[in-house]
Amino acid sequence: MQKTRSFMRFNALRNLVSDSMSIDMGSASTIIAVRGRGIIVDEPSVVAINKITGEVVAIGREAQQMQGREARDVAVIAPLIDGVVADFERTQKMLDHFVRMARSGFSHFSRRAVMSVLSGVTQVEQRALLTAAENAHIGRVYMVEGGLGAAIGAGVSTEDKHASAVADIGGGTTNIAVVARGAIVHAHAERIGSSDIDAAIMARLRRFRGLIIGPPTAERLKIELGSAIEPQDPLHSITVKGRDVQTGSPR
Repeated sequence: MQKTRSFMRFNALRNLVSDSMSIDMGSASTIIAVRGRGIIVDEPSVVAINKITGEVVAIGREAQQMQGREARDVAVIAPLIDGVVADFERTQKMLDHFVRMARSGFSHFSRRAVMSVLSGVTQVEQRALLTAAENAHIGRVYMVEGGLGAAIGAGVSTEDKHASAVADIGGGTTNIAVVARGAIVHAHAERIGSSDIDAAIMARLRRFRGLIIGPPTAERLKIELGSAIEPQDPLHSITVKGRDVQTGSPR
């Protein structure tokens, strides 16, 4: 029996998620939620590996905390890049770990899951994500376009005949969808997201201020100072620390 149902309509999806896991596995973070229980897992999509043996030594937040302070034989990597599987084995281990976290403490837990997938992904990319989920012992897996899932989360009515546009900006991708009458009318995805904004902030400070900062500091600047509209206090500023480009010393 086929385990995947792509391009699901709203009503069918709403009935399904009433007793299932909902998994949003992105380049920056993985979120697992269950109806009536809310978000159970919200972890960074990173793993720490032993560079000599290839063994996974830490996953999620534990791995993220090692970033920048790794031992010589340890590297922190992101097994998903731009919303698709880049390292299948590590993706499967990461997802399996997160699913176990979600199931911990619950004697009865649905073995069905809805997973969001980037609009426009290839069959090969979709199959890689599906196989990783199956290997994580989830059971029956249903795939839904990320734009449709974002619309449901934003409260778009399944009965609304008027079109609604939804933009979902993730860590490595941006999904834009037009939804009407419980179905996607048009969807488009770009493999660019908030991580690219962080990278642009880092590059600008390096070039114009001679300051090297890491992704966490760039993200802090983005969150505290970034705005899509005119800020209420245009003179608001914060102080950050980094390393001097020329000397490498703290600044």
